[in-house]
Amino acid sequence: MEHGKQLAWRAVALQFGVTLILLLVTLANTTAAWLWATIGAAIAMSATGVSVWGTFGSYSAAQPQKLLGRLLITEGLRWGMVLLLLSLVLLKVEDPQPLPLFAALLGVWLIPALLALGIRSG
Repeated sequence: MEHGKQLAWRAVALQFGVTLILLLVTLANTTAAWLWATIGAAIAMSATGVSVWGTFGSYSAAQPQKLLGRLLITEGLRWGMVLLLLSLVLLKVEDPQPLPLFAALLGVWLIPALLALGIRSG
């Protein structure tokens, strides 16, 4: 199960890297669409980080039966966090642009999964 823990933290690191790249592009190209994409990526990355930390933060290989319960609880928290942050951003910020926001959110979530599939099949 340690391998799963390492893969989860690698996914968070990859999401952090993608978010950082979007942030750098946003700083170089100060359009609203890039800013909204960066916000979407940051929401996805932070929610995944909370989920991984909650699931594997104090994980002990001696108690694998607790892993499923932690996973279910942290996934619920992850989705709650995403809904709360998206609601706040879309309702409180003037002139929202949901397309780049959701595109980056989904992209940051899917990139580690797609890379993992490519690595396994290749």
